Amino acid sequence: MWDAIERKIATKVTPEDKSSYLYYEKEEIEDVIKFRFNLEGASFIIDRSYIKKIEKYSRLKFETALEFVRLPYWKPAHATRSDKLLKDTSGEQDIEPDPYIHLFRYMWNQGTTKIFSLEVTDDGPEPHTNASIREALQGKALESPSPLKFEIETWMWKKYDICTETVASAAPTARHVWLWSSGNTAVLRGWACGSGLSGMKELENLTVVINPKNVKDHEDCENYLEDFKKDIIERCPRLSLKDINVQIYPLYPTSLEVSGEGATKVGSNNLPQNADKKSKKPTDWLHELSLFKEFIVNLARKSDLAVKVAVIDDGCRLADFKGAEPTGNSFCADDRAYFAGQCEHGTSMARCIREVCPTASLYIARLDVTGKEEAQPFTVKSCCKALRWAIAVGVDVICMSWTFATKELGEDAYEAEFRQLITEADKQNIILFASLPDKGPTSLVSDFAPVSFKEVIKIGSATVYGEVIPDNRFAGADFLLPGEDSQEGKETVKGSSYATAYASGLAAVVLLTIRLYKIHHGSSDPDEIKKIEDTARTRKGMEEIFKRLSPGDLKKEKNVYVRPYLIFGQKAENFDISDEGKQKTLKRIVNDFFHGK
Repeated sequence: MWDAIERKIATKVTPEDKSSYLYYEKEEIEDVIKFRFNLEGASFIIDRSYIKKIEKYSRLKFETALEFVRLPYWKPAHATRSDKLLKDTSGEQDIEPDPYIHLFRYMWNQGTTKIFSLEVTDDGPEPHTNASIREALQGKALESPSPLKFEIETWMWKKYDICTETVASAAPTARHVWLWSSGNTAVLRGWACGSGLSGMKELENLTVVINPKNVKDHEDCENYLEDFKKDIIERCPRLSLKDINVQIYPLYPTSLEVSGEGATKVGSNNLPQNADKKSKKPTDWLHELSLFKEFIVNLARKSDLAVKVAVIDDGCRLADFKGAEPTGNSFCADDRAYFAGQCEHGTSMARCIREVCPTASLYIARLDVTGKEEAQPFTVKSCCKALRWAIAVGVDVICMSWTFATKELGEDAYEAEFRQLITEADKQNIILFASLPDKGPTSLVSDFAPVSFKEVIKIGSATVYGEVIPDNRFAGADFLLPGEDSQEGKETVKGSSYATAYASGLAAVVLLTIRLYKIHHGSSDPDEIKKIEDTARTRKGMEEIFKRLSPGDLKKEKNVYVRPYLIFGQKAENFDISDEGKQKTLKRIVNDFFHGK
């Protein structure tokens, strides 16, 4: 495939490249059609309740044929079910075994019939039963009159000592089969001499991985190795010695603890760490907005209005959001689902946005953190793809709570494309927020993107007293919001990334307020209201509104601490919910956006 940026044939074709080829000029599709399904890195128990969550809220759609299905062990060590998830599963508290039956039914009901490579890690203490594996792939679909009949090309279901009759029944047309053994030669003899493998008429090669539990088993396997291959060939004459690969490993454990991956660090803003010091509650910033939020949220839900906010980060867990789950797209090289894994940073950013604007429609763009050729833990190429997608789906606000070090002009083609996309987003009146790097007083903001771009509103973290943090004393943030020693659950966290998420939420609630005023304006001039909305949807207009929401700092050019509650009001009488009162309240607030105290 031709790489238009590098101007050469791409040696590695990404999932997005394939998708763009299959669905030309369909980047605006929010419910992206996937030809891969990857849940690796899942941090929750993938039981039936979690699968229901995926079905109901993920908006994933699958092709009829999938390049691969990659599933982790369903019950990783030390993982728990999300409390929020349990509340949304109609009282189903028990963890039902063999959950992947439901996952494959979900894929089948979406029209998927062929899987080129099936890769399932099932080596924990509670693997799926042989019967459930057969049912998952060749059983009956509840919502379909026809039974499941998946066609599998490559079988890599990692269950130790699986019955080969199960493999033959579940994937009768498989060409490439992988089997895992715990070193029991009785099982190996059953594989070699049984009817399972011999019944697979399309089988082209066989790989057997043996992990003996002790020295004796290791010796037995070594002694039986040649006879094992001969027995296989005798039962499967279409195979030759070169088609059989047997790997005997030295005393590796047969049951691996499969836990969620370590938290991904996106950009220069590290993920939450436990604070070493005990501190008082850092700010009442969010609490002071509670009456205003209640007023706006009630109006918004009655009028079905929402503002679209893109969170370009490391993904977002579905289980943390109930009732208004985010949609999303993944730009990982391995096509890992945007909600799979811990997604700690992105989930925190999404939560901060919703804390300010509870009705915000979240659009999650998951960056590729698999690249190793760049200094930062995500690829600029994936940033470009994420930004292009956010523009295509028509978001109002983009939250970029990260930075990356810029290179010399012209040195990185994808960085140049990223700059162009930032400019394009600005031209389309999308409000762009980016974090300061938090790299200390000696670092230069000009060395980092996207915060150094003129189209972006630069956000820094404020202390409990509304002051700029020492790391960014000379960085020159446009605005400061809470971020230093904030509370994230039971942990104390800090960073300009949190402040950036709050700023994105505040911009969303500003736009929402203006749109509500557009509905409830009464006899006000509609042309004037349109002019107000058009102004607010520009970077310059939003900056002016943020300054109006920063009473006391109106004359400052940089490091302006935003305190919107002083404008919105902090008492119940400020928010009259009668028909006439709603109009007056909205008019007062919108007027203060442009003529603040």
